[in-house]
Amino acid sequence: MERETLAIRSIALVLLVVGASIGPLGPVGSAAGNVENVDDRPTAYSVVQGERCIPLTIVGDASQNVSSYYDYHGGDGTDYSSHGTDDRQVSNVSQLYVYRGSNGDSLLFLHDARNDGVGNGSVSMSITNVPEEASWPVEDDTYQNRDDNFEHGETSSQIDWMWTEGRTDGAAMVGLGHLNETAIRIDPAFDEESFAAQDPELDWPYDPLEWRARSGPDEELVALDKDSPVEVQAGTCLDAAVEVNATTVSSGEAVQFDGGNSTVGPSAEYDWSFGDNTSATGVTTTHTYNQTGTFTVTLTVSNRFGRSDTANVTIEVVDDSPPDARLDAPATATPNETVVLDASNSTDDTGISEYRWDVDGDGTVDRTTTAARTETAFDTVGNQTVAVTAVDTLGQTDSANATIAVEANESNDPTAAIDGPATATVNQEVTFDASNSTVPRGGATYEWDLNGDGTAENVTTNASLTTSFATIGNRTVRVTVVDAIGRNDSANATLTVQRNASNDPVARLDAPATTRVGTEITLDASNSTVPRGGATYEWDLNGDGTAENVTTTPSLTATFDTAGDRTIRLTVTDSANVTATDSAQVTVERASQSGGGGSGGDGGSDSGGGGAAPAPPPEPDEDEPAATASSDGNTVTVESNVDADVVGVGLDDGTLGSGSVRVQRIALADVESGSAVAVTDEWNGSDGPPLGSDETMLALGPSVASGPAPSSVTYQLAIDRAAIRNRGGSVDSLAVATWNGSGWETAETTLVRNDSTVVINATAGPEEPLAVGLPTAQVVGTDLAIAESPVVNQSVNVSVTLSNDGHRDGSETVTTVLGGRVVASERVTIRAGETERLTFTVVPRRAGQQRLTVAGLQTTVDVAPARADIGPPSVDVERETVGTGESVQVRATFRNDGTVTGTENASFVVFGEVVERQSVTVAPGETKTVTFEQRIEHPGQYTVGVNGQNASVAVDGEAKTAQTESWVDTGAGGGGSTSPLLLGLLALGSIGLVAGSIAVLSRQL
Repeated sequence: MERETLAIRSIALVLLVVGASIGPLGPVGSAAGNVENVDDRPTAYSVVQGERCIPLTIVGDASQNVSSYYDYHGGDGTDYSSHGTDDRQVSNVSQLYVYRGSNGDSLLFLHDARNDGVGNGSVSMSITNVPEEASWPVEDDTYQNRDDNFEHGETSSQIDWMWTEGRTDGAAMVGLGHLNETAIRIDPAFDEESFAAQDPELDWPYDPLEWRARSGPDEELVALDKDSPVEVQAGTCLDAAVEVNATTVSSGEAVQFDGGNSTVGPSAEYDWSFGDNTSATGVTTTHTYNQTGTFTVTLTVSNRFGRSDTANVTIEVVDDSPPDARLDAPATATPNETVVLDASNSTDDTGISEYRWDVDGDGTVDRTTTAARTETAFDTVGNQTVAVTAVDTLGQTDSANATIAVEANESNDPTAAIDGPATATVNQEVTFDASNSTVPRGGATYEWDLNGDGTAENVTTNASLTTSFATIGNRTVRVTVVDAIGRNDSANATLTVQRNASNDPVARLDAPATTRVGTEITLDASNSTVPRGGATYEWDLNGDGTAENVTTTPSLTATFDTAGDRTIRLTVTDSANVTATDSAQVTVERASQSGGGGSGGDGGSDSGGGGAAPAPPPEPDEDEPAATASSDGNTVTVESNVDADVVGVGLDDGTLGSGSVRVQRIALADVESGSAVAVTDEWNGSDGPPLGSDETMLALGPSVASGPAPSSVTYQLAIDRAAIRNRGGSVDSLAVATWNGSGWETAETTLVRNDSTVVINATAGPEEPLAVGLPTAQVVGTDLAIAESPVVNQSVNVSVTLSNDGHRDGSETVTTVLGGRVVASERVTIRAGETERLTFTVVPRRAGQQRLTVAGLQTTVDVAPARADIGPPSVDVERETVGTGESVQVRATFRNDGTVTGTENASFVVFGEVVERQSVTVAPGETKTVTFEQRIEHPGQYTVGVNGQNASVAVDGEAKTAQTESWVDTGAGGGGSTSPLLLGLLALGSIGLVAGSIAVLSRQL
């Protein structure tokens, strides 16, 4: 027996020697493979115990490794505890949660809390189904001759923890992200069941522990049963959920089922049982019941671990017919009278669930009720159609309608009354009062027509209006009172607007006493006084009573073509239309012989274009007017009833022209009785707008209709300044021209009035077309281009050419729209006749084909997704040959051909083992080089590599260390790798020793 015992002990000693020789290869389960791409890791983990499933909290953002996070302090002068987990430590609690680190996801075990003044603790755990790629970078504790026990196998570990008062214990297993079809199993032994408490030699004292899982984003500590195992799996807990479009349906009606709101992990399966011996699979499904009854539908969701959860919904299948809708309503009503709409006679076999009412006849639902009656009222007269749609419990519908005649009660019509002063002065505020009006129905509005043109200038809900008048004369003010249903009545008041004589203008004209033919002189009215302001100056240069020029400045330059005495008359008009006159005598002498002679009739001219035809005189007072006008469609015929130098007739608004420019009077010069001129609107015999304009506002084509032709036709044009401005122009820029048969010529014009409505007299021949043109901007876009291939979230330049073919500078807001979203907008001004290339910077926010629109131009662009593209590095060594013990510098250069900055993990490999890792971040289109340094102690030819790309280095000289030492120093401070050759020799020698020993011992036995 002693020989047998000695033999067994000898074999054990040999095996121990063999194990020691092979031991440096490292424990199973600590191999490389712990570094995982964060995007490839599971998004969730959970722990399952019995029927319970608990989502595990994931702590960390992959910015540091789990060892740095745990921050274990061990050695003399330390507390042999974790410092990085202080904020999550709990006294007398053993925790389980996940840490997301830079080198992978870790399952973290954390026991007790340091510095808590609480007693000892102990726990043992048997951990199986561990991924082969996993390792244990954190073992708490790690000091020499530690009490804790960590035994790791290929896919399992046995750990025994024991700690004293005020300390923690724990561990971290990295590589959790490699969980796939299996789950890690943990069999616990707490307190008296632990190894430390069971071992009689230790007899470890302990305080009872609680076992908890840290769960969810709120990190709730959920209790676990200390006496039962748990399984840790990748993915979330299962939670089945069912949604249906209807729970009560008719036979033959399809029901839509949706399990999409279930909480599941990857590779989940959905199984449906419809309660009628039929089934289906998939996240969503549709099923039709062909028989009536009550059916329980069950959804079962299951995952790859064989776990499942169910959810139920009950479907009631009935026979159903649509409802029969009925609507009762009164035949008549008065405005604002409350009427009852009654659908209570509607019927349905399953019951009516709601009534949808259209009370204004527009075809849309105005209200929905569960009651069969509703009330409404109508504020205007006329026939009103109302409708109701009855909806039964299964969604079937039927509609009915009725017509109500809403009739006004004339006894309730409004009566208008107005009070106001009889006289006022220019610009004096006056108040008109309609408060004595009666409005029985209420809801009154007051429309105020202040100039008697039939159009209200003000509309108020107040019964009074305060206003003023800028010009003298008689005014008829009309108020129209309108009630809640649109019934109305009107009343008038008369007001005489008088001037305040103390504010009347005074005209003063200064002019040289003599001048010569063709010599320019200045006529000065600056000594005039205009207290009310708004002065205009009318200049009559030949004494015929008609102003040839009208200015808003108190001076005018003029020349005269013939010699003689001239009486120049100035008329100053203020904002109240009050006038004052003054005159001056100027003697025009013949020009000197060297200056040439002049001929022709009397006339005067200034820099504005010379003497013009006189303004039309006022209408004669005789019973028969001097001229009459008749219209036929867009043609107006003016006929003279007398022989006269000038006859004229006023036209109603809209007779010739409309909107911005209209003709309000036509005058014929040197005319005989019976002579008539027909003027047609919208003449289009030219090649385009006149002179330097872009848009024709008015085009008149005259022709002699009867009798001798007059010498000329003068058109008095009323121009709406605001309307012209709204079209992008100005009155000053208008072109008034006549057509000579081949081209446009500037027409003779005279400014009559210059305020919000500008009045101009324009003269042309009796058959000479006349047009008013407006210069505008004509901005168009061309040549839309994008500088380069666009990428999501990266700036790119978009260019477009804007051309202004018009005769006026144009301002445009150029908006850039990409994929239906406004990405840039800029206000630009393009001068007339110029072209400008504009560039905008845009930032696409999504990938794919999108429509780009700029300045009315469109194109389709393909926006690339933003991603990094870092390929394998190029690897070289600083020196291809080094001496033993010298450092080898290995350089790895990474290039990013993608569109965004990316990060790559660089793994430095020597002898097939990863000895160092670095993280490298590379901007798009750039390169980044990382350097590794390694000292090799033994001569030979070596292959070094980074991420699968290799380089060679030769080491010359003699070995610097004994053969039993490591050939490669990793610089890690405490050991390195063993030569594969040495390992092989040791292994063969050990095996031989074992075989020989067994043979000898067998003979002994």
